[in-house]
Amino acid sequence: MGILGLLAGAAIGTTLGILFAPRSGKETRKVIKQRAKKAKKDIAEMVDKVRSKAGAGMDAAEDAAKDVTAKAKRATETVRQN
Repeated sequence: MGILGLLAGAAIGTTLGILFAPRSGKETRKVIKQRAKKAKKDIAEMVDKVRSKAGAGMDAAEDAAKDVTAKAKRATETVRQN
């Protein structure tokens, strides 16, 4: 929620700054369009970073689960043999 709140606050602040700036409507729309494109790009980059980190975490969890499963199978085989 912290990142979303930060992004929402930044978006609101930027929007208010643009709307109250002494520019013509055409100039204001141009600035809004440019900043919206930049925000879209920034958000896409953050999403990619989060996805890559989540993917790395999932890989580590899967590796750990496989390791635990293999150890459990070996322990079960040892108990059966004795």
